[in-house]
Amino acid sequence: MKVLKFLGALSLMVAISAMISCSGSDLPPDVSPDDSPALDDGSQDDGSDTADPRPDLDDDADTDTETDSDAPCEQKCGTRVCGPDPVCKESCGTCDAPYACNADGQCECKPQCGDRLCGPDPVCEKSCGECAPGHSCDLNGRCQKDGCEKVCGNRVCGPDPVCHQSCGSCEAHEKCNADGQCECVPQCGERKCGIEPVCQTSCGVCEAPNKCNEQGQCECIPECGERKCGVDPVCGTKSCGICGFYEKCNDQFLCECVPDCTGRQCGLDPICGTETCGYCEAHEKCNLVGICECVPQCGDRKCGIEPVCQTSCGNCTPPNECNEQGQCECSPDCRGRDCGVDPVCGQSCGTCPENSICNLDGQCFAPSIVCSDDWCLIPAGTFEMGAPQGEPEYRFDEGPVHSVTISRSFYIKQTEVTQGEWQSLMGNNPSNFQSCGNKCPVEMVYWYDAVAYANALSETQSLESCYTLSNCTGAPGTVGYKCTVEFNGLGCTGYRLPTEAEWEYAARAGVTGPRYGDIDAIAWHSGNSLNKTRVVATRTANAWGLNDVLGNVWEWVNDWYGPNYYSSCSSGCSDPIGIDGGSMRGYRGGSWMSSWRQLRLMMAQIRLAQTLSQCVSKTVVIVSVVQIRCVKSLVGRVMPHIPAMLMANVSASKSAVIASVVLTQFAKSPVAPAKLVIVVT
Repeated sequence: MKVLKFLGALSLMVAISAMISCSGSDLPPDVSPDDSPALDDGSQDDGSDTADPRPDLDDDADTDTETDSDAPCEQKCGTRVCGPDPVCKESCGTCDAPYACNADGQCECKPQCGDRLCGPDPVCEKSCGECAPGHSCDLNGRCQKDGCEKVCGNRVCGPDPVCHQSCGSCEAHEKCNADGQCECVPQCGERKCGIEPVCQTSCGVCEAPNKCNEQGQCECIPECGERKCGVDPVCGTKSCGICGFYEKCNDQFLCECVPDCTGRQCGLDPICGTETCGYCEAHEKCNLVGICECVPQCGDRKCGIEPVCQTSCGNCTPPNECNEQGQCECSPDCRGRDCGVDPVCGQSCGTCPENSICNLDGQCFAPSIVCSDDWCLIPAGTFEMGAPQGEPEYRFDEGPVHSVTISRSFYIKQTEVTQGEWQSLMGNNPSNFQSCGNKCPVEMVYWYDAVAYANALSETQSLESCYTLSNCTGAPGTVGYKCTVEFNGLGCTGYRLPTEAEWEYAARAGVTGPRYGDIDAIAWHSGNSLNKTRVVATRTANAWGLNDVLGNVWEWVNDWYGPNYYSSCSSGCSDPIGIDGGSMRGYRGGSWMSSWRQLRLMMAQIRLAQTLSQCVSKTVVIVSVVQIRCVKSLVGRVMPHIPAMLMANVSASKSAVIASVVLTQFAKSPVAPAKLVIVVT
């Protein structure tokens, strides 16, 4: 029966074929119709011969029901790598694309022929069919008649109508239409509106008030405009903003600050800064916390209670007191005082007449000579230091005239230190005028030589040295001698150079003018010295008994030179010590080379800040030292041959001071020579 059926079917196919060939078709006899060039390769299997993937279960499988229902199923995958196992139906694995699991549980590639009728599929490279004899498979999987020339015309895609060969292909986002033209396929995807990005065609239009967003979705977009708060008027679903803690949303939907003046009297509210909380009176001011507070009306008042707010305008520093005008003033206490400064305010109680001295008790007294063994007592007192601008030969650094109190009585050598005294103590004689003799002043002495002499003199009497010398080169009285010098202070009990104020106080002896007598009688100068130094104490002494304070030789002082130092003491001072440091030391008194006009008790040219190499014939380097005044206490000491009654006038604070050691130089030098004077306080 099967054989008969097969033969019957074959006869039918032959008959149909014969009918087609005789039907008058206009196709060439060697070209098959478009729908029958490919031969069946079995890929279009109807599945009738496909093996059932489910294995036959043994009839005994029903016996499993007799086992414990809670027993776990044991998977039986065997060689299967995918699909369910035949026993437990659990997965034996999965296949990766483009593979698919077949009935045997194996992963095999699934052909992706699509509309291809021949040639390999592009995925698994399995055959999609064979072409009939006389036809070839083109690249698009179409059977084309051998030797046929395609006629595309203006077609750019799809098969030509003659050979059915490809006229071209379209881009991925295009499709070929019936006219063989590529046309863009809109890629809207999930977009509901707006222009799609591939073909630039509309994906739809939103209904008002919705608008199309960037994702192609219709949504209501709030339009707040200038609104900063509240709900948008378009969608009514979205906030236009939230106001701050101290703000509210007003009728214009703008955030508006709410002022808060709680507890404040004045100024702007601290929240908004736009509304005033009140105003203060004219004499008041608004402070940082909004409270009106009284503003003191001190004006020029420096002290006392001001009349408006009743608050203090300040306090005076004792001994000053506040007067009715609110000014600090000191009430001088000059009771029992005729001169000097009052002990309370430091203001003048008066001045003494010419040739008299004001002592520390404010009494004027005439200076008297109290000298013994070449030492003279200079009692403490107050004097006017410096020169007035109208004085002949006045220099800028000699003023202003200012009140100075010397609080310590002291002894000063009656004459300059002589060559004989220097030779006896130091063992040499640096003087240029040695032929003048032992009674003439030692000269060619530098400041370092002077302080070395002072220390040597202290050592002979077992007194404390007033100068600490270190790093010395050479020997005192020789060329190039210099040291690092530290002054040991006012408490020193040995000998020292006098301060500039002490020197002028001793030299003036109560005189306020430039000289204390006739110049030829009191001084050796260029007009009477015969161009050389002269024996000491051959001119008239001053009121203290001191010789040669003017002329003969210049005299060293302890101070550093400062051209404007007097200005710092213009209101008066006590025991001034000069500036703290410098490059030059001062020297006073003039010399035998000075003209008589230059010889004045305040002769400032000797204090010029010039190097010593300009003054003498040998080079001297001045080093910076601590400039402190030192004195030697006289407690328990009595100067030889000084009457006890005179010593009683010397306070316990008196000390020994070495007076001026002054430079003497060659006759050809432009600056006069110096002398060494010893002073004891």
